[in-house]
Amino acid sequence: MFKKLLITTLALAVTTVMALPSVPSVFNRQTGDLATCDYVFVPGVPVDPATTNLLAEFNFITGHSLAVGAPSGAIDGTGSTFTENPNDSFNVHNELSAQGWTCAQTKEFLEGLARSTQLGPSGISWLIQSVACTCAT
Repeated sequence: MFKKLLITTLALAVTTVMALPSVPSVFNRQTGDLATCDYVFVPGVPVDPATTNLLAEFNFITGHSLAVGAPSGAIDGTGSTFTENPNDSFNVHNELSAQGWTCAQTKEFLEGLARSTQLGPSGISWLIQSVACTCAT
């Protein structure tokens, strides 16, 4: 129980730091062996990008999922970027790695999130409609 609470707290801290790009990060922003991923996120309810912190939503969902799934619970990444589609879905791009995993292992895990529903920190349920990741090596 304590370990899950600690992991969730750490993931939330990473999400908060990653969602604020103007603040220097206390976490290492890894530059090698990152899985580069593109997702399509579909909200369970209509969202307004002007009033919902979508970067926090996307960073939390991808980062938290990876932190919980990886044996070490430690992740590195560059933060998410996104664009809104006319059908109210969102194209999300990020680069992540899990310490102790190869890029291929991280890629496999993240691609496994496709067709799953994840809860964001605001309480919005998101369908991860698709995920496609690549590795530089």
